[in-house]
Formats: sequence, structure tokens, C-alpha cells
Amino acid sequence: RQFAVLPMRWCVCSVHRYPVFQHYGVWDCWPLIIFPPYRTLWPITHADFLEIRRIWPVEYLYLEKRMDYEVVVSGGGVVGLCAAIAMAQRGYSVAILDGGEFDVPAKEDFRRVYAINTASQRLLTALGVWDCLEMAQCAPYQQMEVCDQSSTGRIAFDCRSLAMPELGHIIGEITLKKALLAAATQETHLNILANQSIQRLASSAEGMELHTQSHSLKTSLLMVAEGARSTTRELLNVPMHQYSYHQQALVAQVACEHPHGQVARQIFLPSGP
Repeated sequence: RQFAVLPMRWCVCSVHRYPVFQHYGVWDCWPLIIFPPYRTLWPITHADFLEIRRIWPVEYLYLEKRMDYEVVVSGGGVVGLCAAIAMAQRGYSVAILDGGEFDVPAKEDFRRVYAINTASQRLLTALGVWDCLEMAQCAPYQQMEVCDQSSTGRIAFDCRSLAMPELGHIIGEITLKKALLAAATQETHLNILANQSIQRLASSAEGMELHTQSHSLKTSLLMVAEGARSTTRELLNVPMHQYSYHQQALVAQVACEHPHGQVARQIFLPSGP
């Protein structure tokens, strides 16, 4: 039976703190614990572990898997996936994590769409994502009209004046995310961690140390793309100013009685857009 003698100050700890344990491949065995005053690390059974945890609750009394990355992206949405793919393609070791599954939402439950302009199209092309899109689900628009109903103000853009085939595409988030996930799974430098969210973190001169439900990650760069209700932003104590528009929005898909002519229109009313 192998064991290691450790300093007394580490009476109970998580295994990832000791590189010697990685040498013995302890990730594949049951949790281990140090029993004072013997300063000895002994393997224990799962039943013993649960009993010790019951009578001796200590914060680090569990086995975490230690993983080091140059970049960690928190948030598995469109922005997070784009950032993770871009960093991985530049040769960085990257992990992207999300509190839920990395899957595509049901079509009937998700109607959000994106207006992808030509600059965003070039980015998606460079990432190898554009070719993964189902183009039948992407609607190009060649003109854009913006007007104010309460005045004569009006702005119009036309792709012909810019010598371009179109100004952009309207793409549903389901279609876009499906293509991003397909591209992400092809990246050898990218590790996808589902059902993992940052529970606590610490910053030092060496980088960031992150703890999720079952992983401990160390990284030089943390990129947070969690959206408006970011829990990591709260952990980092990043201030946020918010105010209400005192409006409600309706998102829907409609069938046009007449062809839209590949024109995107936005009308500003006295009560808002």
C-alpha cells in the first residue's frame, strides 16, 4: 500500500494540491484523506469517505480533478463558443464550460434570431463555422430601412451602393449554435465541459484558479460570456448599472402576406422601436 508523508498543516486537503499524486494516477481511484496525527495519506473506501464526511465536514474533503488551461471560457452561448474556437485555433489550450448541456434548444421553444453583418460573416468564415450553417435557414437581406414614424426621418442602406451581394443574413440562434457546436467538436485544443459552472475562484500573479462542481481549473486567462445574469461577474464583484425601459417585448415569427423583398425594416414609434 503506497502512502505519502505530508506536513501537518495539510491534515485534510484536496488531492489536486500535490503533484506527487498525479504520478501515481490517483484520479482513477476512490478519494483519499490524510488522518492526523499520523501525517499519512491512506486510500479509503467510498463508505468510509461518506462516514468521515458526516462526522468531519471540511470544505476540501472531496476529490477534484485538476486541469490546467491557458484559456478558460465560461458560457456556452454564441459569443462563448466563438471565443473558444478562435483561441483554440490559435494554438492555445482552451476549456469552455457551461452550467447546462451543450446542445441546441428545441425549435418551438427558442425564436431568437441574429442579424449577421458582413464583418461577422468574415469572422464565422475564418473560424470554419460559416460552411457548417444550413444555408436554407439563413435569410440574406440586401436593403435596410430605418424610419421614425413621428417625423420624416428615414435612413436606407442598399448593398448595391457598397458593391456587395448582400448586407448580411438573418440567422436563427438554433441554426447558428448548431454550426458552432459542430466546429467546436473538431478542435483538438478545445475541451468542452458541460454541467460545470464556476462556484468559486481566486486570482493570483500566476493566473486564475477556478472551482466548479467537480473540477479545479487553473488558467492564465478567464473569458466570461455568461450573459446578463452572470454569476461569475458577481463572484468577481464587477459593478453593473441597470435600469428599466418600462417596456415589454414580443418575439414571434410571422408569415408575410407579400414578399419582403430581402429588405430589413425597423420603425421607431413614439413609445419605442
